[in-house]
Parts: sequence; C-alpha cells; structure tokens
Amino acid sequence: MPTNGIALEASARSTDEFDALHEPSQSDRDATAAWQALMDDAGALVLVLDRDGRVHLANASAELIFADEAGTIGGRALRDYLPSATVEELIQFVTRVTDGGEVILLRSVLRGYWLSLTLRPFTADDRGRPRVLVTGRLGHTAEAPNGTAWRESKAVDRGTLATLTPREFDVLRLVALGLSTADVAKELYRSVKTVEGHRVSLGNKLGVSNRVELARIALRRGIVTPEQRAAN
Repeated sequence: MPTNGIALEASARSTDEFDALHEPSQSDRDATAAWQALMDDAGALVLVLDRDGRVHLANASAELIFADEAGTIGGRALRDYLPSATVEELIQFVTRVTDGGEVILLRSVLRGYWLSLTLRPFTADDRGRPRVLVTGRLGHTAEAPNGTAWRESKAVDRGTLATLTPREFDVLRLVALGLSTADVAKELYRSVKTVEGHRVSLGNKLGVSNRVELARIALRRGIVTPEQRAAN
C-alpha cells in the first residue's frame, strides 16, 4: 500500500497522542520516587504483609534482619522463620489494621532485633485481598509521632541473644551506652568484679573479646541507638 506524507503525519500524531495519554503524571512520578526512596533507605525496614502473614514484598533492610538459611523472605510466610507466638501476635495487629483501617505503632523484638514498627493500611493484591505496609527502624523510639501511643509487643523473640541472663543483658546495654565498668557497677549496685564477670560471660556467649565488639552488637541489634549513645 502506498504511503504518502499525510499518512505519515497522521501516524506520528496518533503516536504522540498515545504517548501523552499513557505518560505517567507528575503525581505518579512523585509517588514512584517516594516509594523508591523508602525502599532504598538503608535505615528503614519495609514489608508488605497479608492477613495470613505472608510476605508480598521486602526491602534489603528487612531481608538483612529476617532472611535465614532458606534464603529470602519474599513470598514466604512469617511462620517459616519466626516463633509461633510472635507470628500470632503480628497477625492480630495486621488484622486490626486491615479491618479497622487504623495505624498501629508497635515496639517489638524480632529475631534479636529491637524494632519500632508502624503498620498502615496498604493496597489490596491482584485478588483483592487486603494488605498492610510495615515500616520500621532499629531501636525502641521513646516518643511516638503525633502523640500516638506505642504498643509494646508481648511476644519477645530475642533470637541468638536469648541465652543472655537479664543481668548480662543489662551489662550489654550499659556497655553499649559507653559506661565504664565502674559506672556499670554503680548503676547496677554490683561490685566491679561481678560486672567484669558478666562481661566475660557475655564475650564467651557472643563470641567477642572486648567492650567495643559488645557495643557494636548492641548497636547493630537496636538495643541501644546511636542517638542514645551520643546523649549519654
């Protein structure tokens, strides 16, 4: 079929109109950029969960905390790698968010990480099933935004730190805050010798040999935040 200049011009105009109709709007581009920033922020944990406790999406920070020997957590159920009591409690909160549309702030301990989590309603999946967006950061934040109260998780999963005694945990936290052995002893009303014994026991259990390494563990797990350490 012969092609003339008029036909070519009409075809080009149709293509331009199609592109204009399907080009993302500014608000769409802004939303995409904001979502990408949230996902890539190394300080933020991001999960999308359904009411059955299945992970639809997880960013690198979430994978770093939750991934196990079986690999990544995307597409898997929370029951695959978290204790049953922890999963049941989380699903209860997820259900409250999907049913009531409320935003829940939760301070939790998962796999030995101290986390401040926010659960918000999210878009449904392609089958129309409701989902929840979970974002979080290491450490138990003292003040909740907008005057909202934090809920405290009753199911505590200390993971590899579960072998620590309450007193050893206290020593770990205070060492991470930068207190000397003498100051830790004063804080806990114990002798320096007793505190040093707890520190040695901590090192043996956690496979480290000095105070600096103990502090790094506590900071990496969110037991103490950099802000708390700097303020002490």
